[in-house]
Amino acid sequence: LVGSEMCIRDSISMGRLTISQYAIFGIVRTLSVLVDFYWWSMLIIVIASFVSQGNNHPGLSLLDQLVDPLIRPIRSILPSMGPLDFSPMVVILMLSIAQRSLPNAYAFI
Repeated sequence: LVGSEMCIRDSISMGRLTISQYAIFGIVRTLSVLVDFYWWSMLIIVIASFVSQGNNHPGLSLLDQLVDPLIRPIRSILPSMGPLDFSPMVVILMLSIAQRSLPNAYAFI
């Protein structure tokens, strides 16, 4: 665990946080779980696109529909590189930055 997150967990167990701090903690934790979910979903989609091209698996279709709102704006900005699509790499990079910065949000609680 990150040092600030460990301190927050100690404060929670001792009951020293206010209701607004609990709410902020919950929001930050929920965002962290969502970012992790989207990061792993993007990684699965990228690997599956290399392994099984043209295979329409229902699980991959669901993941594709879930991450499409993240990829679509990036695809409209990036220039076309023929058959290569670099938008998943950009989204994974942005999600990785979010993963690294969300634990720092615990310092504001």
